[in-house]
Amino acid sequence: MVNSPGFYRVVWHPPTGTNCIKVNVDGCSKGNPGPAGCGGVFRVDNGRYIGAFAANLGFKDSVFAELMGIIMAVELAHSRRWRNLWIESDSTMALKLLTTDSLHKVPAELVDRWLKCKSLVQEMDISCSHVYREGNVVADILANMGLCFPLPVWLECPPAPIHRDLVHDSLGLPRYRIIQSH
Repeated sequence: MVNSPGFYRVVWHPPTGTNCIKVNVDGCSKGNPGPAGCGGVFRVDNGRYIGAFAANLGFKDSVFAELMGIIMAVELAHSRRWRNLWIESDSTMALKLLTTDSLHKVPAELVDRWLKCKSLVQEMDISCSHVYREGNVVADILANMGLCFPLPVWLECPPAPIHRDLVHDSLGLPRYRIIQSH
């Protein structure tokens, strides 16, 4: 099934190019503000999992959670010397803040860490893209898992809740987004 009236086909795309690593990130806030978490998954050209993170952020809003997902992804990649990074998120606002000099929507308590993140980005080869949430399922699961951990965690092996969706993505299988008619 290709795109048809009422549906949009969404497929996760693996990174391309030499040594490129793709990280899908997400943040969640149950109540906005409310209990918040973030997570991300790092994968290489064939969709192979190379690690993930999940973090409990306390009582925050969705902007804070989305930005923390990007910050933690950049910090983790930089600390592992992964310099060729493709960041994908379902938050257009967070991606816009990463690619501009604006601090307009950055929560005051995050400004210093956000600016440090942006300075790390200058030392890396970064590309960014938006994906609908249907193509960001693994990161969404990890962000929600983050609510269960007292401290941020690095997941060397894929946790059981994301196995099926990792395989789904690596096989290039589609998900479908329902398009609301106006």
